[in-house]
Amino acid sequence: MNGNCIGCTDSRMITDEAIERMIKRIECSDSFNLVDDDTYHHRLASCMRCQEYEGRECRVCGCIMVIMAKLFNTRCLHQHGSKWDEPVKKWN
Repeated sequence: MNGNCIGCTDSRMITDEAIERMIKRIECSDSFNLVDDDTYHHRLASCMRCQEYEGRECRVCGCIMVIMAKLFNTRCLHQHGSKWDEPVKKWN
């Protein structure tokens, strides 16, 4: 993977530091509902087993999955059905 965003035509590099900053903002904000840690880790493990997961992004939706997997109101958009087959538990 070259570090460019799969989900858009932007050619800027997405650094690990930028992703960490986004995660921290989400975790510190009252604007986002997050899943509990078990759900988060289950979602990421499901992504990592999926053939559409590349690097840190989903080739189906273009999302950075370490971010999307934390959000309560998100779902897996895999063309053959969701890979996130868990009961979702809210964290905050």
